[in-house]
Amino acid sequence: MKKKFQNINLFLKQNKQYIVPLAVATGFIFDMLTLTQIDRLYDNIVLISHITIIGVGTLLLCNEESVLYKKLSLEKIKYIIETIIIFSFGAIFSGFIIFYTRSGSLTTSWPFIMILLVLMIGTELKKQYYKKNIFRISFFYLAIITYNIFAIPILFREISTRVFFLSIFISLVIIAMYLRTLYVIHKKYIQNYIKKILSIITAITLSIVILFATNILPPVPLSMKFKAVYYNINVIEPGSYIGIYQATKDINFLRKRSRTLVHENNSPVFVFTSIFAPDRIQTTIYHIWEYRDSKTNKWIQTDKIALRIAGGRSRGYRGFTQKRNILPGTWRVIIENEKGQRIGTLRFHLDENQKQEHKVEEVIQ
Repeated sequence: MKKKFQNINLFLKQNKQYIVPLAVATGFIFDMLTLTQIDRLYDNIVLISHITIIGVGTLLLCNEESVLYKKLSLEKIKYIIETIIIFSFGAIFSGFIIFYTRSGSLTTSWPFIMILLVLMIGTELKKQYYKKNIFRISFFYLAIITYNIFAIPILFREISTRVFFLSIFISLVIIAMYLRTLYVIHKKYIQNYIKKILSIITAITLSIVILFATNILPPVPLSMKFKAVYYNINVIEPGSYIGIYQATKDINFLRKRSRTLVHENNSPVFVFTSIFAPDRIQTTIYHIWEYRDSKTNKWIQTDKIALRIAGGRSRGYRGFTQKRNILPGTWRVIIENEKGQRIGTLRFHLDENQKQEHKVEEVIQ
């Protein structure tokens, strides 16, 4: 068995330029296909498993002078463990990219998404950093706090500022227990680097809090499932809708509903959204209607309409708002949560000179 592990270890070393990028790419594609819902048991087991692998792997490789390291002959399989840790880092950050991208609007959340993207790509381009204990511990803590930000609200069935800070507190408790375990295994290392480790942990924590306070952090675990603009929406029965939309003039495989509508005097415009929230979570979202002033080129808010949503439906909780006596020009509806974090944005244009139209009726699922 040991010889088999040694052969695998040798193979990984000889083909390291191919193994890691292939593993990262495969892991990202696999996550895209399998991580489908933020509150699903399977998805959370996958994420927790990768975090656990990173934590345990770092503990095993932390002290090469320890009795445990020598007893398990970890030196012979060190590269295997390092490769698995790097793969789990890539997988965990790719999973976070998937969930956080689905949750927030890239218009406001792109800085946080870019951080996750850099960390995921860094598992290949800068993998030497992921082999250093201080970086492993730092990224391990970042993975914990990034996971808890959406896992704790799901667990407590509440989306609020106090639950956000509860997730921060729980993350700090976990990393404190981890460092205590690391102290037992490698006392000398902790004594030498504890100040630097605590400085990085503090910087990560403050950065996350600042991103939350400035509404850059995506509003997980909420996510946009569907958004569209309609000429009219009729409620057939509770939960069943029929909408009339403007079809695109040309063949468009990416968008069948046009974002340019014919302006009709005194006719309302409807914006329909479907927002996913985990089971048994109730919260309020807002449709903020704004139009672009052609003279100042600034967005001017005209309406802020509240919608109460309930979680549990995989396709999202559906609702719509409408605006009457709407002027021609460019409009947008920003969808936000109570904190002001942006879930999505829908832009459309009302053209009073457009003559030809192709209205289509559809059942909104």
